[in-house]
Amino acid sequence: KISEKRNGDCRAALDLMLYSAQKAEEFGRDKIQDSDIDWAYPVVVKLIEQERLTKLDLNQFNVLYSLFKDGAKTMQSGFHTYISLNKNDKKKLRSTAYFEVIKYVSNQGLIEKKSQEGTKDLMIEFKIKEELIEEEFQRRQIKIGQ
Repeated sequence: KISEKRNGDCRAALDLMLYSAQKAEEFGRDKIQDSDIDWAYPVVVKLIEQERLTKLDLNQFNVLYSLFKDGAKTMQSGFHTYISLNKNDKKKLRSTAYFEVIKYVSNQGLIEKKSQEGTKDLMIEFKIKEELIEEEFQRRQIKIGQ
């Protein structure tokens, strides 16, 4: 499971073992138990997701935030939200660049694009906990559109 969250990156598995071992030590045990791994898994996944968000540049994060902010469920509605949030920004992305960023964010495993029957627009599904997007927004103290 953990390798899926990290696209095969073994550091995630090592982090899982590290946090599991720390939990076992906390209880005075020499061996890791399934309960230690069960406890460590969501911790490691959250760290992975936070790291992915932190690595996004300003434009990439603004695009992701626009999808999140108004509950945009399609790429097209997300673009309209992005334009609305960034109406005073002379450096806002044009539609082609916006959709390229969507592709990048999707490749990073933050969202998934799905076909919508009867339309050429694509549905967006978040692959990370959405509250982490708001936390990252607060951390960066970004003022979109100002």
